[in-house]
Amino acid sequence: MEKFKKVKIAYIPLFLFILLFILDKIFLIKKIQLLTQKDATFLYYQYKEELIEELEKFYKNNKENKKILILLGSSRLMFIDYQDFKKNYPNWEMFNFSVPVNSPAFYLYILEKLLTKDVKPNLVVLESDPFQFNEYSPGFKKSNLPYTFDLPFVVKYFHLFERDEVSDFLGYLLFAGKKYPPDLYVLWNRIKNPNDKILTIFKYTEDYQRKNNGCGLAAIPFSEWYVRDLSEIEQSAMGTKKWLYSNYKESERQWTFFKKTLELLKNHQINYFVIKPQVSPIMEEELKKDQVIQNAYKRWKERIKQLVPENQWKDFSTSETFFCNTFVDGSHMSKECYDPMLYQVIYNYLNR
Repeated sequence: MEKFKKVKIAYIPLFLFILLFILDKIFLIKKIQLLTQKDATFLYYQYKEELIEELEKFYKNNKENKKILILLGSSRLMFIDYQDFKKNYPNWEMFNFSVPVNSPAFYLYILEKLLTKDVKPNLVVLESDPFQFNEYSPGFKKSNLPYTFDLPFVVKYFHLFERDEVSDFLGYLLFAGKKYPPDLYVLWNRIKNPNDKILTIFKYTEDYQRKNNGCGLAAIPFSEWYVRDLSEIEQSAMGTKKWLYSNYKESERQWTFFKKTLELLKNHQINYFVIKPQVSPIMEEELKKDQVIQNAYKRWKERIKQLVPENQWKDFSTSETFFCNTFVDGSHMSKECYDPMLYQVIYNYLNR
């Protein structure tokens, strides 16, 4: 009898683990995620898997034979107006896979997913910026790792992941509470106030991206509206500089992911165009003040030129045929600037 009791006691930790593992799955419920998460980043990443399925359906039932444009970038490409695009390019369909603070590893992951489904777009637009090749930029570890990759991708490119990143990835894969860590303060406030502004924006963002093929809800969704207070732009630029470019260390693995992305496009004969969206002149000046960042920029330009043909690349911050002078913050153009930028990309493709 005593031995039997000891056996039962020995199993208590296992039972507790199983119970916690089951309870942990509550954080996979979308309503719980909306109530417990502080920002909407996870919503954008979640929807991209769904968007892959939407693109596959469209591709296989494209009776009108429309050309397909895919956008792969950071938040700087998220806010292109899908409805305006449909009006301006009735013979095209656009699918926007851009997500906040992105990395080239994400590009490769999405394109491999599409090609396994035999989906070949007519044109892929890739954003490139030095911050994506900073080993300490937060996009890869804090966004791509928890929200993007699947196990086959991590296994295939195991040599490009650090061991602690693999451990974290497995943790995200197995435990929803790690992937979507609940903020109890946020939860309590949103339960008390069902009309919480942030919760309302979350729901609207979720609905908006589904209706607009992945395009994001712009912070200021009105044409001819922009931040007029230059001190706000300056403050935002300094914050972005500190966030994305600090402690700059060139990431060879992100260059490897980028090269593999370009090779994949070339091998499947898919047209592509690489762009650097314009940021505010104030931010450009802030970046110039830091010699480490300027060296990184110089190195980045050299490597881009080595990898991308001149007629498939445009830096809109130095373009003579495009200039945006209105911004919603230090690094994001106002809504009215996106259409002219996209026009130049489409024009280049049609007249290549």
